Amino acid sequence: MRRQMARQTAALERVAERFAPSVPVVDAREVAATTGVDHLDVAEMGLVLDYITKTEAATGHRPSEEEILIYLADEKTVDLHARLREREREVDQMVANRRAPR
Repeated sequence: MRRQMARQTAALERVAERFAPSVPVVDAREVAATTGVDHLDVAEMGLVLDYITKTEAATGHRPSEEEILIYLADEKTVDLHARLREREREVDQMVANRRAPR
């Protein structure tokens, strides 16, 4: 019985990890040392590291903290603009559906 429960538990853990992987643990000191930014959200870390890699490859220059923050602000603005356009399309679709004859 114990072995069966242990196998079932291990199988469930594998399934859960595949469909809902655990969030990686990020050490703020490591992020600050790598990126130069000491107040970085975990979700933004990938964007920053990608930006640093691309910038260094393209220019040979490592972006400063100010450049990184400007890049993140631009990304958030673009994301917000896309969400607002999508919301506007959804509202237009709802209005069109209400007007359609039934």
